[in-house]
Amino acid sequence: MLRQETLPGVLEVTGSRQPQSVFTVDLDADSYDLVVRAVRTRIDRGLYTTTTERAWRVLRAAMSQGPPWRLSMEREEAESLCEWFEKTYDVVSALTDRWPDARNILDAALRGVRAISAAIP
Repeated sequence: MLRQETLPGVLEVTGSRQPQSVFTVDLDADSYDLVVRAVRTRIDRGLYTTTTERAWRVLRAAMSQGPPWRLSMEREEAESLCEWFEKTYDVVSALTDRWPDARNILDAALRGVRAISAAIP
């Protein structure tokens, strides 16, 4: 689930170079889809902030690098994504009786924030 990246300047098997502060987290597909929907909805509503930009950059990079649920990020981006999961959890839990499939969404949000939180160095 968690993999610490190599030191700066050291090539990984994939051939990519990443700074020491970058780490990778594997998310379940439903957790990844949930956070992508939350961030994309915010962008579609015209509420594009620097927090949204950091989160979207990490999510887009994951889309282009292979499995869409493998996120490589620094601490700042990880904290931003944790906030997205927490906000989503708060909204859905407040509207559980009116939200279709609320239990699965809450579970995906919890697993997402736990995976990222555990990985933050």
